[in-house]
Amino acid sequence: MQAFMSICSQAKPTEHVRESMKGVSTSTKGFTLVEAAVSLAILALALAAIYQSFAWSLSRTAVLNDQQTAIAVAQSVIDDMRSRSALRIGEMHGSANGTDWQVTTREHTSSTSTHSFPIFDVVVQITWGRSHLKHLQISSVEVGWPQGA
Repeated sequence: MQAFMSICSQAKPTEHVRESMKGVSTSTKGFTLVEAAVSLAILALALAAIYQSFAWSLSRTAVLNDQQTAIAVAQSVIDDMRSRSALRIGEMHGSANGTDWQVTTREHTSSTSTHSFPIFDVVVQITWGRSHLKHLQISSVEVGWPQGA
């Protein structure tokens, strides 16, 4: 092994190799300023894309959370109406969890009105957000108790 190292250290490049290496820096001390600037620019673009992705994800999560809250409030209002002893035709208003709700109850109009139980159309409208621009509407057909029962 020592003999091989001795031969390698004494070997000199040929004239052809010396000519082809002219003008090429053989320094291995580090990166040039241009290389460092380019790599920092690429890193900045990648981080900006990641940041934008997280920002979009957070805003979308907030929108979905608001929608889920509105759906839960609407279902809660309908469940509250179902738990009452009798449905009444008319409107009710209220607010819960940053939402405003309105319930409209009408007599159901169908082609066959031979039901022994009254049938109602119930519409729940939920609004939320700035100036209540976001809204959700849930409709349901509910069976009430017969009059006098």
